[in-house]
Amino acid sequence: MLGTNISAKGQVTIPKDIRKALGLKAGDRVTFVADGDKALLFPVRGDVLSLKGILKPYFKDKKAISVAEMHETAKAYVVEQWHKHRQGR
Repeated sequence: MLGTNISAKGQVTIPKDIRKALGLKAGDRVTFVADGDKALLFPVRGDVLSLKGILKPYFKDKKAISVAEMHETAKAYVVEQWHKHRQGR
């Protein structure tokens, strides 16, 4: 397991092995998602338009949802995708 320190500004350095495994380079964007007592890091690929429709299956019967519902649902989606990836699906 690789570790790193958190700077006074809350910044972290992603270890080289992890950057290489994820194909990350300087200037790339990543996002963090809290999953219980873990933090998951995901490379941000594509643009905002690539996200169109990912929440639709979760809200088939609703026409309008709050930003908080969108946030929680998107978080659940990312965690679900991570778990599927970890299980090799």
